[in-house]
Amino acid sequence: MNDAIKNELNGFKTFLEEQKITGTAIGFVAGAGAGDVVNKLVESIINPIIGLITSLFTPGNKLGSSLELMQFTINGVVFKWGAFLSSLINFLIVCFVIYFIVKKLTQLGKKVD
Repeated sequence: MNDAIKNELNGFKTFLEEQKITGTAIGFVAGAGAGDVVNKLVESIINPIIGLITSLFTPGNKLGSSLELMQFTINGVVFKWGAFLSSLINFLIVCFVIYFIVKKLTQLGKKVD
């Protein structure tokens, strides 16, 4: 390898080390993967449980129906409150998981330094 390429690779390595890009990239990938797991958790477990509970108190909804299907209508306007609540739950869990991952990566970064 010639010296110009070695210098560029060393410069790139230094940039990654100084900017903590590697930790950020790992956090991003882990967060994306965690987001998919969280989506499945919310869809498969949390929504049915909440749907079961809310269907007991919501007239017109079948027992145990999905949270996504929970809605009401006023003068022909459909309010899909279940879909909103499902998205809100999903968002909060994803935020918590990302917070947890970033916190752990930060702690690992401090141990390495």
